[in-house]
Amino acid sequence: MSLSPLPEPHWTQVPKVARIVDYFTGGTDNYAADRALAHRLRQTAPWLPQMLLINRQYSQRAVEYMSRVLRIGQFLDLGYGMPHNSDAHPLKPLHTYDAASLACTPRVVYVHNSRVVHGHAKTSLAEHAGTAAIHTNAREVGRLMDNKAVASLIDINCPVAALCDDLLCWMTDEDAAWFVADLHDRLPPGSAISVSHATTDTAPEVMGELAGLYAEHGIVFRPRSRDHIGQLLGPWTPVAPGLVTPAQWPTPPDHSFPGADQSHAYAAVALHRPAGAAPAARSSRSWISSLLRRRRSRPESEASPIQPFAEPGFVSAATAARWVAP
Repeated sequence: MSLSPLPEPHWTQVPKVARIVDYFTGGTDNYAADRALAHRLRQTAPWLPQMLLINRQYSQRAVEYMSRVLRIGQFLDLGYGMPHNSDAHPLKPLHTYDAASLACTPRVVYVHNSRVVHGHAKTSLAEHAGTAAIHTNAREVGRLMDNKAVASLIDINCPVAALCDDLLCWMTDEDAAWFVADLHDRLPPGSAISVSHATTDTAPEVMGELAGLYAEHGIVFRPRSRDHIGQLLGPWTPVAPGLVTPAQWPTPPDHSFPGADQSHAYAAVALHRPAGAAPAARSSRSWISSLLRRRRSRPESEASPIQPFAEPGFVSAATAARWVAP
């Protein structure tokens, strides 16, 4: 006698990262399953809500830098989490459209693979003519760039800012490497990406426990070393100050809150290298193959110093601005 398969749990009974983050940041768009896992995560890492806040504050500064200094007015917000109305939540960091609006009239496409988050985004963003929310997997860059909503707002012939904050750590090594390389291949020179990424360099045992808790619910969580995060940036060139803790970007804070010691992450804004800056041998595909071979050949703790930064090295904000200045 064959047993009938167990019914799939209702979507509200399956914890999701976006709703867990919403709970940690004071939102109300979360459910009992999200809160239950959030409590376990916070018991393991009491600093987790602070870490998320620091990363969100970094993201706002990165958007302001991209729009004001790099003069980019087109944004792809990839895996943006549960949206909120900045006017209704004055204590939360500004969302991408509101942050970029301080310097320009932006066009922003919000991308998420959750139907629930997508539904909230469509409602929250309806009043902004320069925005669109699409439901797709951000890591499928080709499908994303061919989406009609993206094509209607984003001019692919002009620089684009891709926000990958708190995104790569939810991908396997291979998926993350291909994703970053595909963005570089599809976006024009002068484009930029913003990356914030949980690290194993601080509290490695706690990070391992967090990864285990997420894995119990089928969620991939991959905090990485600074070396590994730098290698994932591969074909992109970080602007000064390079890959630092989110609280220290672009300069160390002049007060104790939020402190870099609670970041447990690294962050960087990186530029699409201008034509001819990268040697031919450093094509995206050859770089990925080399990176993945190195990662499989030795454990994280034995990784070599960051190589992608060796050539051409960090560039200053002034140099970055000249690359994309009209």
